Amino acid sequence: MAEKLFSSAALVSVVIPIYNQARYLGEAIDSVLAQSYPHREIVVVDDGSSDDPASVVSRHPEIRFVRQENAGSAAARNHGIRESHGAFLVFLDADDRLVPDALERGHAVLSERPGCALAYGRARMISTDGIPLPSVQPPHRETDTYAALLERCPIWNPGSAMCSRFVFEEGVAFDTSMAYSSDYLFYLTVARRWPAASHSAVVSEYRQHETNRSSNAAEMMRHLMRALRAQGPFVRSSPRWRAARRRGIGYCRRDYYRPAVRDLWKRLRREPASERKFRDLRMLLAVTPIVLPRLLAGELYRGARRMMS
Repeated sequence: MAEKLFSSAALVSVVIPIYNQARYLGEAIDSVLAQSYPHREIVVVDDGSSDDPASVVSRHPEIRFVRQENAGSAAARNHGIRESHGAFLVFLDADDRLVPDALERGHAVLSERPGCALAYGRARMISTDGIPLPSVQPPHRETDTYAALLERCPIWNPGSAMCSRFVFEEGVAFDTSMAYSSDYLFYLTVARRWPAASHSAVVSEYRQHETNRSSNAAEMMRHLMRALRAQGPFVRSSPRWRAARRRGIGYCRRDYYRPAVRDLWKRLRREPASERKFRDLRMLLAVTPIVLPRLLAGELYRGARRMMS
């Protein structure tokens, strides 16, 4: 079994979950078909889209296409795992792309380290129309991947990572209760249990556009905090892990506090009261208690400006 799993001809499965991103799907598929590593399969999982991704996939009869009722990206990735056959898996978002040697790079790292569960490289950002943006992800040099993930996720998008199938055979899966950041929680779980490795090559292109899930700052903050808090029982044995988690919580608050407050305030002003808005407000109050006085102060300031104008 080991010879087959880590042979030079080991199959790599690229799972592409999609929900209403058919306009980008062709580029994602083409980037996989252009790979220098030839032993690959593509599984596209339609998560209840309304924009007909099947018409894009139909141009490529070799691609496996499956559908499910809308259940979120985590459920779609889990579905793709069950439908795939590769010894290694890459989860490529439908609006992202792989660079031509991405699979070759990831396969080389995992083949050289049979006990390694995860290999990941760097990503570069691209615009909505696929033009590279002036953003360079710094190389990751941390040998303790779990500590690095606790502090700040070095895996910008799922396409940057390749995972060994034995992880899923051991019962690990994407948490379907996480509408956001299920990939982050997955990386934390894997890196806590098995060795992981990074390399310095750029392997994926991360598209930036208005419908990115990461553009919802309040939801991103809530789920990132949830993932970090879930690590509490596992970091107790290591002062280094505890310190990394504390820094991670601090970075999460710093990075998402202002945009989360801004997004929440826009919704509060624009829409009638809803359970989601009250939930977001409770979350912000829990992680950053100063938010309410700041919201009130900002509204009072704007009201005073209007009265004076």
